[in-house]
Amino acid sequence: MVYAPLPALYCEMFPTSVRYSGISIGYQMASILLASFTPALASAMVLWADGSLWMVIAFVIVTTLIAMAAISFAPDRRDRELNEIGAIPKHADDAPALPSR
Repeated sequence: MVYAPLPALYCEMFPTSVRYSGISIGYQMASILLASFTPALASAMVLWADGSLWMVIAFVIVTTLIAMAAISFAPDRRDRELNEIGAIPKHADDAPALPSR
């Protein structure tokens, strides 16, 4: 349920010319900065709270609220076409050629 709407959201956030890099950089940086430290952080919270899970639950609630706030500030583009967000070539002849090896 969480990952299903993400591709549509990401496509609406970035124009076609930078979509792959924009999505990748944002997704990977979030993984590095938060997800990689979460198991160690959760273990430390449980130890600090003498075996109780209330700190971990509070952490999950706070990160969920931060994510909801971030999504609420994302621009609403539901009535726009993707080609209005970024230029999409209509024909293969119009598409820029990729460099060969």
